[in-house]
Amino acid sequence: MPLYATRPTVTVVDQLQSVPVVVTGAAGFVGANLIQALTEKCEASVVGVVRPTSDLSRLRRMGGRARIVSRDLAEVDPSELAELVGPAQTVFHLAAAGIHARISPTELVAANVRGTAAALELANCIGARRFVYAGSCFEYGDAAHAREDGPLQPTSEYGASKVAGGLMAQAVGRQTGLEVAWLRLYTVYGPLERPARLVPSVLMSALTRRPLGLTGGDQGRDFLYVDDAVDALIVAAVAEAAAGELFNICTGVETKVRELVELVSEITNSPVPALLGERPYRSDEMWHQSGDPARAAEVLGWRARVTLRDGLVRTMAALQGSES
Repeated sequence: MPLYATRPTVTVVDQLQSVPVVVTGAAGFVGANLIQALTEKCEASVVGVVRPTSDLSRLRRMGGRARIVSRDLAEVDPSELAELVGPAQTVFHLAAAGIHARISPTELVAANVRGTAAALELANCIGARRFVYAGSCFEYGDAAHAREDGPLQPTSEYGASKVAGGLMAQAVGRQTGLEVAWLRLYTVYGPLERPARLVPSVLMSALTRRPLGLTGGDQGRDFLYVDDAVDALIVAAVAEAAAGELFNICTGVETKVRELVELVSEITNSPVPALLGERPYRSDEMWHQSGDPARAAEVLGWRARVTLRDGLVRTMAALQGSES
């Protein structure tokens, strides 16, 4: 089963054929899936930018045909990086830090704000027309069915740094004419996600019958299958209507963590040995992270097409394949 099941329209694919593009954060979960789609489905000419310390195992497993450049965006001279990358039409800026591990505010600013500024300079140096910024639902803070015109109240330094990076991108776009599309991605899951993350850990608990300690599971999340996230990024790269705009990339459905556990039990036909309530809730727990996808549907014609049930089945198949 191909990882990129929700193939964009033929028009979108044709517009990217043989087109040079750059993907920062190429070694990450979403980045690796995006590169596979760009190289195999769209037949784009892709250069991936990764940190020198990045684990390249995802890219190796994908077998993508992208050229990889190893540089730290927060440290490298953009003009030097531009010589290594070469001309490109679009920059997909996915590189970020702090979502999976707590790091200092100084490190967050370096990675997510200075790194974004460097990616914007790179886009200018290589003559890019479009800059697709991968934002985050963390920018809203604790919010149910958030809209793009709603308040930004991040409760984490990570969320605040992503807001800053997005505003930086918009400002540069207004000054230089660079077409910036800002996509706020929600809880992306699927093949190649880190095993310790929620969805793969719950699935592996069911498959191996190993107990999994969780909180009470009352947190609500908008789970977005990675193919749908990749589809949105690609559409944002070519749709004229995306230029200068902001979109929630989500399903619009909020699912509680304990409901996710119940659904995995149904799919695997065996109770997940999840120990709900074994872990305490955090003092800064976010109870709601869900968005309203109406604007992306209206302006871009994009909708999440993979249901949570189907996405879990596909993710489970990928996990079982990786274990064999």
